[in-house]
Amino acid sequence: MDSQLQQIAQYYMLHGSFLPSLGLFNGKMGLVLFFFHYSRYIQNPLYEEFAGELLDEVFEDVHEDIPIYFADGLCGIGWGIVYLFQQKFVDGNVDDVLKSLDNKLLEYNLLKMNNHSLETGLLGIASYIRIRLVLDIGRESFFDTAFLQALCVACPVNYSIQQIQAEIIRGSDGDNNLSWKKGLKIIWDQSSI
Repeated sequence: MDSQLQQIAQYYMLHGSFLPSLGLFNGKMGLVLFFFHYSRYIQNPLYEEFAGELLDEVFEDVHEDIPIYFADGLCGIGWGIVYLFQQKFVDGNVDDVLKSLDNKLLEYNLLKMNNHSLETGLLGIASYIRIRLVLDIGRESFFDTAFLQALCVACPVNYSIQQIQAEIIRGSDGDNNLSWKKGLKIIWDQSSI
């Protein structure tokens, strides 16, 4: 398995910057998670540096027209940033990075959303907001009470980090042995032993 992980890492060090999507499920943000975890798994800071460079590319390429979706949009990128912070892969003030996403979410009427899926709907928005709220423990939340109450009414389902991880690697790109999703699955499976 370690040789497969090494092949995945080598492949994406060459090709990772060319992924067209920035998203968590199918793009650079997911690849960032792979490289941070791989670096810790094999205890090699080279891969951590590369993950940081990819994360910088994500920040540089984010623009206002990216949808709020979780799978391939802003909520997934935001979830990934908070996850990296919680796992101590990155440090600093994530509030500054996430402020524009938070403001964009406040524009939505959560009670009128018809799509409740994780990938492109309300569950994805809720998953981001709920992991984001963990950062607000002990201080005033960015999101007002009315917005959070509307979220609880519109989406009472709460996915755990482990459930989100399972969704990220779901399918693991089938037979593609060089899939970063397959690499994350191997690492996460080894970490849970």
